[in-house]
Amino acid sequence: MTVSIIIPVFNVSSYIERCLGSVLNQDFTPLECILVDDATPDDSMDKVKDLLSGYQGTITFKIIRHEINKGLSAARNSGILESTGDYLFFLDGDDTLMDSGIAILANLAIKSGNPDLVQGSTIIVGEKNGSDRYQIQKDVPEFTTDRVWLRKQLLKRKKIPVTAWNKLIRRDFIINNQLFFKEGVWHEDEHWTFFSASKVNSMAFCRIPTYQHFITSGSIMTTSGQRSIDSWFEILGDFIAHKGLDSRLERNTLLELLFCQLVRIVLNEASMNEPNLNRIQSMAEVCRKSSLKRLNWMEITLLWCYQWPQTWMKVFRNRWVRSIYFRMLRWFA
Repeated sequence: MTVSIIIPVFNVSSYIERCLGSVLNQDFTPLECILVDDATPDDSMDKVKDLLSGYQGTITFKIIRHEINKGLSAARNSGILESTGDYLFFLDGDDTLMDSGIAILANLAIKSGNPDLVQGSTIIVGEKNGSDRYQIQKDVPEFTTDRVWLRKQLLKRKKIPVTAWNKLIRRDFIINNQLFFKEGVWHEDEHWTFFSASKVNSMAFCRIPTYQHFITSGSIMTTSGQRSIDSWFEILGDFIAHKGLDSRLERNTLLELLFCQLVRIVLNEASMNEPNLNRIQSMAEVCRKSSLKRLNWMEITLLWCYQWPQTWMKVFRNRWVRSIYFRMLRWFA
């Protein structure tokens, strides 16, 4: 079995040596590493070339260059098309692999009969209170072919991390199902996970940490502005257009993400503008009409708040009110 690591490189000068160093420390063979220079304006690629100059180990390195910056999704897609491994592993340029991380995941894949996905556990670095949201819990099986359970957990986004990184992903799973990353948006992992959920037939889970994810200020994970809101509108539109209202489970996911979008808007005073409110009200109305056809009165009730005037929508700035809404959503939707 071969593994291809794909690393997008853009403005990661402060971190790329640490990231690439963790790849050089891997003891799994055969291993391929594809670095995608997404027209980075800094000296990240100079540092990459310095690190790799004279390298004589067993890892095969490839460098791809984009003439213009295309974004994380496009960089990953370029890496997928260039890769030759049986499995792909996405590594962000500001994160690192744990020692033997690839070997641990690859051995689990072999033991499990080469499943579609192998999910590793992640250590979070840089959060004030720490977090175990990327740690595989004890009640998750080491391996399963239960498609119903997998789809449910991927869409619920609680037991399985909504990330493309720290997963071994069978290359033909992506190619055969055309599960390339949506380009031009942020939060592409949420988009990818939603559409992958209905395709996964088998998955293995590793409780041993295989990846370190660093929380850095100014990253997409810590940024919430109009571009983030616009990306979520595009992603939600795709969910609605793709049978998102046909399945109860997908509807629940959609209603939760739609409400999260409303909260983003009301928490940011600058975002409480007519275009944003019109867009979210239009999406909610599509969902409400679908609920009316099915006479699902709880869904209709939950969607009614989107029709409130702007002054009333501000009530969702209150954390207690938001908590009650989320509980209603999870209990009844």
